[in-house]
Amino acid sequence: MTKILIIFNILALWFSGISTPYGTYSVLIPKNIEYYTSSAATTTVIPAKDLVFSAEKAVDTSNRETEFLILNSVIYTIAFDSLNLEEKNQQYNKYSIYQWANEFDIETVQENPTTMGFTRQDFQYVVQTILNHPEVYQQMFIIDIDNEQPGNVEATNHVIYTTIEYGDELIIAFKGTAGVVEWLDNGHGAELTVTDTPQQERALAYFDRVFPLYGEGKTIYLTGYSKGGNKAQYVGTLRGTYIEHVYAYNAQGFSGAFCEKYKQEIEAHSDKFTNICNDWDFVSTLLNPIAKERRYVLAYATPKPADDTSTFDKALGVFLANTHAAYSLFAPPDENDNLVLSQTALRPSFFMEKIHGFMSYAEKKMSEEDWHFFIYSILSFMNPKVKTEIKNTANLTLPDDFQERFVIHVTDYLQYPGLSDDTVRTVLTRLVDLIPFGTYAKIPN
Repeated sequence: MTKILIIFNILALWFSGISTPYGTYSVLIPKNIEYYTSSAATTTVIPAKDLVFSAEKAVDTSNRETEFLILNSVIYTIAFDSLNLEEKNQQYNKYSIYQWANEFDIETVQENPTTMGFTRQDFQYVVQTILNHPEVYQQMFIIDIDNEQPGNVEATNHVIYTTIEYGDELIIAFKGTAGVVEWLDNGHGAELTVTDTPQQERALAYFDRVFPLYGEGKTIYLTGYSKGGNKAQYVGTLRGTYIEHVYAYNAQGFSGAFCEKYKQEIEAHSDKFTNICNDWDFVSTLLNPIAKERRYVLAYATPKPADDTSTFDKALGVFLANTHAAYSLFAPPDENDNLVLSQTALRPSFFMEKIHGFMSYAEKKMSEEDWHFFIYSILSFMNPKVKTEIKNTANLTLPDDFQERFVIHVTDYLQYPGLSDDTVRTVLTRLVDLIPFGTYAKIPN
């Protein structure tokens, strides 16, 4: 598939002396940009100074959000991917998260590409946090798991839904993207006319199965990371009457068609949704957010080896992957190796505000064919391992004159107050230098 780096090259141009987990980037950046928020019907321009983001606490004092993030980290592991709950229940009567951590083989993390960007040392802190708090995790019992659906041909990465009993609470957790099956589902959910995807409907079916079995008299919480957070919000939208709260982490949004179809349900239940993102996360800028509370925390990420950053596009890909990793939401461990949610930021980074704005703008302006190509190209860049399957399954071909139309969209987006003509020309010049396909468009004078 022809490699497309459009959006990521735009990202690079908007850095200007901004400090990141990988150092400081110095490139031209416009000031006082306005922020776009997209709804099902309209794109609204909101001056950045008028945006309100939740920053009511400096750290997670209740620990609930940390505990749910720990659970979301656990369900990504090989040990959970292959968990046979029936066998564990025979051994322990009830199998707890604490018992899982006590048995966990940390050596599996290095070999596991699906543990959300954790290094072995990173995940050791997750395990140690569980073991340091038996009063919590010995009381969290895994009472149901669905890990039957493989996410790839090799069946090494499975879609996971699990139910955890914690006193009078029931926590239903949804794992994030599992293999090419769910990467394709991510793209499908971004299509302009799609409202519900097969994997979202499967998550709903899981809830509908376990709720009658275990939910009576319980306070119900849903949680998920990345795509898992999208699923949790999807289920919360359609079954919100039964839900106490949804805690999502770095979760992507929804298509405009979804927001239109479920407008009443979103209005009725979205005040129960919290999406916690780090201030440099890219995935949470995608599509239309529905959580009433979007809270941002300062990103903390572990750099990858230098040989992964030998070129600009690789370096950018590593940066985006690291800032989306679950570990980036934790503060550095304390003296006892405990993890807590990172310190709250006042707002997303200036950089990611503009990316969210452009993505919302592009969704409204692009044709169905162009948006299809654009969104699946982004997915291919984010995970090169599945780009061949994406190209073949999603019928990914370059639309005629796509580049020219894309440059027009960029030009139009950058016409708002605070963006000078010099900035427009700089961005477009760089785009033309880097877009590796099509007949290069003329740069406006």
